[in-house]
Amino acid sequence: MLTQIEIPQADNLDSVLEAIIAIGQGNTTDVTIAASVRSITSDRQGRYYRKAAEILGFVTNRHNSSALTPKGERLLQNPSINNPLFISSVLQTEVFQMLLQFFEIKTVVTREELRSFIEQLPGCNISDDTLRRRLSTLLSWLKKLNVLSDTVNGFTLSNLFTRDLPIVEMSDGIQFMFPSQGNLSEYNALESNSIGMGGIIQIFKNQARLDRANANHKHLVELVASRISSAGGIPKRNKYIDLSTRFNGDYIFEMKSFSPTNQRSQIRKGISQLYEYRYIQKCPQAQLVLVVENRLNTIDHWLADYLEQDRNIHLVWDGNDELYSSLRTRSALEFLELIPLD
Repeated sequence: MLTQIEIPQADNLDSVLEAIIAIGQGNTTDVTIAASVRSITSDRQGRYYRKAAEILGFVTNRHNSSALTPKGERLLQNPSINNPLFISSVLQTEVFQMLLQFFEIKTVVTREELRSFIEQLPGCNISDDTLRRRLSTLLSWLKKLNVLSDTVNGFTLSNLFTRDLPIVEMSDGIQFMFPSQGNLSEYNALESNSIGMGGIIQIFKNQARLDRANANHKHLVELVASRISSAGGIPKRNKYIDLSTRFNGDYIFEMKSFSPTNQRSQIRKGISQLYEYRYIQKCPQAQLVLVVENRLNTIDHWLADYLEQDRNIHLVWDGNDELYSSLRTRSALEFLELIPLD
C-alpha cells in the first residue's frame, strides 16, 4: 500500500549529479555540498540536493554527514546524466513510476492534470505554492532526461526517451503494471485485492529471483526489452513479472530457459505463471507472451499449436539474437520485429 511518496525539491538535475560528485570528493555536510556546487546558492538548497541524491539511492546521510552508497560509487565511474544507472534510478522512484504510468494512460497530459495527480499522492497535503514548485521540479527532471515533449495541448512521452531505455524495475509500493486511471485509490484498491494472494506472490518472487540468476534467462529479458524500447515502448518489470509493456494494449512476458529434459515442464510452468500474473494484475485483456531460448524440439512441437490456438498465448523463441515466431504471433507483436517461421 502506498503510504508516503517522496518528491525531490532540487530543480536542477545536473546539480544533483554535481552534489553526488561533491560527496564522493569528501564534501559530506549540507554546507560543504552547497559550497561545491555552483548553482546552489544556500545551505538549505544544499540539503535539498543531498536529499535528492538520497531519494535516488546514491547517498546515505546520518546526522548531516553524507556518504556514497555502493550504487553511488558505481555511478562515479561514469558520472553522467546519460549513464543508464542514473536514468534507471530516477525512473525507479515511486513518483516517477506513477507519472510514467499516468502518461501511458493519458497520452497527452495538461499541467492542471499533473497538478491534480500530484495533489492526491500520499504526503502531498501541501500549499498551492509548494505544490507548484514540486510540479516544476518533476517537469524539469523529466524534460532533462528527454522523457517529456511539449505539445500545444500539454506534455507527452518523448520518442527519444525510450531509445536504449533500461528496464524500469517497479518498486515494491507499485507492483501493478497496468492501471487504467492512475490515481491513488486505484493503486490501493488493487493492493487490497491482492492481500489474500501474498503467499503465492511470494512464491512467484522467489522463483523469479532464481530465474533471473540464470544467464540465458537474463539474455532473453534484455533481448525483448531492447526491442520494446527501440519501438518506442517502456519495458517494465516487477518482483515477479519478467517484462511488461503497453503498445495500444497491454502485454505480459514470461521468459523460460530449458534443457532437452525439462522443456515440457518449463513450458507448462510458464503457461500457469502467465495466467496467474494476469489474474493478479486484474488485467484480463492483457496479451500473454511466452519467450523461450530455443525452438521447441520435434517431439514437443505440438505445444506451439496448443499455446497459440488453444491457450491464446503467443510463443516467441531466440535464435542467435534474432526473435522468431509463427505468422500469427508476428502479426500480433509487430513491435518486436519477429521473423516468422511456421
